[in-house]
Amino acid sequence: MRTPTPDEMHGVWRLESVRTALPDGGEELPFGAHPNGTIIYLRDGAMAVHIAGSDEAAGLLRAYGGRWHLADDCVVHDVEVSFEHDLLGVRLERHADFDPHTGVLLYTTIEAQGPGHPVVQWRKAR
Repeated sequence: MRTPTPDEMHGVWRLESVRTALPDGGEELPFGAHPNGTIIYLRDGAMAVHIAGSDEAAGLLRAYGGRWHLADDCVVHDVEVSFEHDLLGVRLERHADFDPHTGVLLYTTIEAQGPGHPVVQWRKAR
């Protein structure tokens, strides 16, 4: 796995999972076992994302849009509109690992609070 290029980022990605590895070896599924979501990156730097919870996390929604760019091994989201008021104007950084053979993109959420950091798995829509 490696950092994606800007050309590889462009397009639509489908959410596969959101998992947090805990220090005791356990795992947390903050959006449930089968979350639903899409992230879209445009060439002009615009982006939009939504993640909806499933199972016990039904009703949980993260939705925002804004600008994006790559910085070293991270994808940076500058939030301009958001379902969650606390995210407005916030810069979110995700460590990005991409497998060009499978189309899988793994994001490790850097600003997470509490034990562990969520890892979000996306797959490029064909």
